[in-house]
Parts: sequence; structure tokens; C-alpha cells
Amino acid sequence: MEFITHSKPSIDKDDIKIALECMVSDYIGPGKLVSDFEDLVAKIFNRPFAVATYSGSIALFIILRVLGLRKGDSVIISAYSPHQIINALYYLGVEPVLVDINPDYSLSIEDIDKKINNKVKAIVITPLFSAPVGIEEYKKYNLPLIYNATQVLGSSYQNEPPGKGSDFIFLSFYATKVITTGGMGGIILTSSKEYYESMRKIISREPDGITYPLLITDLQASIGISQIKRLSEFIAIRSNIAKFYTENFKSIKTISLPPFYTDRTQSFFRYVIKVKDVNRVVKLSNENKVEVKRPIEKPLYFFLNKDFKEYPNSHLSYVENLSIPIYPTLTNTQAKKIIKVVSNIVSP
Repeated sequence: MEFITHSKPSIDKDDIKIALECMVSDYIGPGKLVSDFEDLVAKIFNRPFAVATYSGSIALFIILRVLGLRKGDSVIISAYSPHQIINALYYLGVEPVLVDINPDYSLSIEDIDKKINNKVKAIVITPLFSAPVGIEEYKKYNLPLIYNATQVLGSSYQNEPPGKGSDFIFLSFYATKVITTGGMGGIILTSSKEYYESMRKIISREPDGITYPLLITDLQASIGISQIKRLSEFIAIRSNIAKFYTENFKSIKTISLPPFYTDRTQSFFRYVIKVKDVNRVVKLSNENKVEVKRPIEKPLYFFLNKDFKEYPNSHLSYVENLSIPIYPTLTNTQAKKIIKVVSNIVSP
């Protein structure tokens, strides 16, 4: 019996063709295709400057280096965030200050007000599961705003690209993200020429001081270019699958559906429902050859040994949220099986 995985990349013959063309060329290192890929992503977000990097974690690391953060400084981040986000902070000895979330997974202003101090040098905003969040309310702190747009590529907020008004936007192009650059990859976007020039210097391969040449290659960029050209197609397919799920799950009272927002469009990187006893649903679904997961396997307060009671909304999301497969290569037959398996498990 076929096992339906939770996530998988959407690589097709066009991606393979452009990668092969790059491989047989005279140059596969960081070059023109990387620049072309940077320009394409920058255009999506209406930013003049972009720097492609080896991963999303490295992108955040470079941003923090540009801002001059060092040991003893702090950064505000969501307690309900992917754990990889703290790697970049630890590379520099920067302390994460965990803040609880609102129902739309934005940072709680009330909790920021309680925890902010003069050691905090930046705020990282991480919208989740394809629903972008606004940043205007965070500008009152007069701190650099870093927007992690990984899960909202292809979405919009108030008819604008995600992260409008932030100092930096960064994304990961890991294998299972909205698009991929062949496994690993990331990018940084900014409107500041000064920040851009600093990033280029930090990531340079030239022997001019200490640098971190953690670049992607033209080979990776070639796949990214092919994927970017299919972004609208990817989003349309994801949206249709999400509608199909919603239509079939809406009558099941033991399932809470993802929220619908009138002020933003969603790319449905994840389709996250709320159920009781997530562990049981995960176990039984896997036994029925359907891989479902907690969308955030462990909130950051687990890693930092913090009391979960300090983050009530984050912990409730951890307890209730369940992510079911949604990706462009998912077939209608597979989607029907997912609905049947999950519905049977959660029905009283």
C-alpha cells in the first residue's frame, strides 16, 4: 500500500532540464544564474536588493552580522517558531527572547511589552502556514524588523507582498518549502543599499578580512529559476487542494479548520487543522499510511527549558495543531485518502 508523505519537493522535467543545461556549461559556481535568481525573488517582494545564501539559517546569521549583533545582545522571536531559527542566534552568542503569539501567529505586543529591554537589538517576525502578518504595530519599538517570509512566499497582505516595511526579509528554499533550489538555499532581501553592500562584503569570496562565503551555486540557482517560474502554478494547486480539504472537513465537528482572512491571501504552504489528541491522530494516520505531523514539532520553549505556562497561545497551538499533506504533486486520489483516514480517526 502506498505511503503518503507529509512533504515532498515538486521537481519536474523542466527543473531537471535547466539543471542539466547548467551542469554541461562552462560554469556552475556562483555566477550569472545566481544574480538572475536574486532578481526574480527581489521582484516578487518589491525589493531592490537581494543576496542568495546557502540556507535560511545562514541568511538570518548574515543579517545579524550586518546589524552588528554580538554576545550579550538579544533578539525577540516567537515562542512558536521552527527550531532552526535559533541556530543563527547561537552562532553569534545572541540570546533569544521568546514571546507568545496571537491567534494568527503574529507576535503578541502585550508580551513584547513585558519582556523587551535595552539588550534587545532586533525583532524577528515569523508568519506561519502561509498567512502573512503585518508589521506596523512593531515599528513603535524602533528596532530593526526581520521578516521570515519562508512560509508565506506567494501570499499577500493587504494587497502587498509579505514583509512590506521591514528592514530585512529572508527565506529558506529547503527541499520541502514552497519552492526549492535543489535541497538547500536561502535569500535575504532589503531596500537599504548600505545593508546590501555590507551583506555582499560579508559573503564575499574575496580575501578582504573575515568573510562567510556561504553562497549558492549557479546549479542551485538554475533550479530556483525554474521553480520561481512555476510559483503561480504551485499556489493555484495548493489553493485547490486546500478548498477540497475545507469542503470535506467542514461538517466534522471534531476538526477546527484553518482561519480565512479577508485582508490577506494565502499560499497554503501548510494546511493546519486543530484536533484533540494530536499524538493519537499522528500515530493512527501513520499506521494507515498517511503521514501527518505537528507543524511545529517542538516550540522553542522546550529547547530553552522555559515554562510552557508563560506562552499559553503557543502551547495551545502545539497541543492542537495538526498538519496534513499539501503539495503540488499530491493527487486527487491521495487527497481523498487523507480525508478518509483523518476523518475516521477524529470522528466520535
